[in-house]
Amino acid sequence: RTAEEVKRRVSFDRLGRTLVDGKPFFPLGMYWSVSKPFHKFQLPKMNAETLAEYAKGPFNCVMTYVPPSREVMDAADRLGLKVIYPLQDCFGNDETWDPNGRSAQSARARIAEFRGHPALLAWYLSDERPLSMLENLIGRRGLVKACDPDHPTWSVLYQVKQVRDYMPTSDLLGTDPYPIPDQPIGMAWEWADMTRRGTFGIRPFWQVPQAFDAGTFVQGDTSRYRMPTRDEMANMAWQSVAGGANGLVFYSYTYMMQCTKTPFEKAWADARSAASEIRDLQDVILADGRPPKFSADSDKVAVRGWSRDGVRYLLVVNRTRETVSATVTADGDCGRAKALLGAAPTRTAGQTFSFALAPISQSVIELR
Repeated sequence: RTAEEVKRRVSFDRLGRTLVDGKPFFPLGMYWSVSKPFHKFQLPKMNAETLAEYAKGPFNCVMTYVPPSREVMDAADRLGLKVIYPLQDCFGNDETWDPNGRSAQSARARIAEFRGHPALLAWYLSDERPLSMLENLIGRRGLVKACDPDHPTWSVLYQVKQVRDYMPTSDLLGTDPYPIPDQPIGMAWEWADMTRRGTFGIRPFWQVPQAFDAGTFVQGDTSRYRMPTRDEMANMAWQSVAGGANGLVFYSYTYMMQCTKTPFEKAWADARSAASEIRDLQDVILADGRPPKFSADSDKVAVRGWSRDGVRYLLVVNRTRETVSATVTADGDCGRAKALLGAAPTRTAGQTFSFALAPISQSVIELR
């Protein structure tokens, strides 16, 4: 990294890891949504008290659609939380870009107020905006970088097939696959993989796994909709990591409160448990060695590898609802296999392992 990058509060290294004050950081958080007319009840506002409840989970950051006050930012800092700060509401749906316009001035004022705050992780720049707004989105990014070169910009898309076209609009992108209930759950890995390849594998990206009942947004019959289960949330998160994600921000903490079929207490406990798997193994995900290569003989599983100090780590994810048998081959001889999560494999050769994976399950293996 250059000397300039070293000085930045938040930057990225050659492995795509987020660095906060020079230290590796895996963003693990949830969205905090805002109340809308169709909501069944008023969603809670973010304040010191409600943020403290959220902080009881395994999360280290939060993305809020409501611009947090300095008091909320200070509370987040006391709780050890980083904040992805929203700027998209400054710009609204303006199709054209005016660097001297009212929206740009509003964004400059907000950036000036919070760019030095210790809780700030990144600026949320746009949310699923159409490609017709490309000039506007590029202008937004340029404005933020001019005002604050110390923090990155993040934008999220559903337009996964157009990710490459959006590369000039943000420092890092993310996509938001929501397969529950109608799509194959393997959509989580597919979108992560498409996002990685769409950015040529040279950009970090933070994915948005599903943690809400999609019926929240449906008028009429919602009988087929439901909240993802604990195991589904965990599997979608690990699929995203296997696809190359460098951070995860689940959608959404507050929308879990809108689900009438699953009590919030149950959904929140499931989300905490699922995310805890990631948190407990974040040191593996943040390993700084040259990533080893692993290949599987089944397209029903996704694999990813890491290394540190001569120790290799292997992630194998069953991205289907079927029991899957798969053989995984490493790019060299491996040591003894120890399961850090899930089922241990059977070694079939010096660099080949056989896995029997239960539906929507995952294993993390240490090889030393």
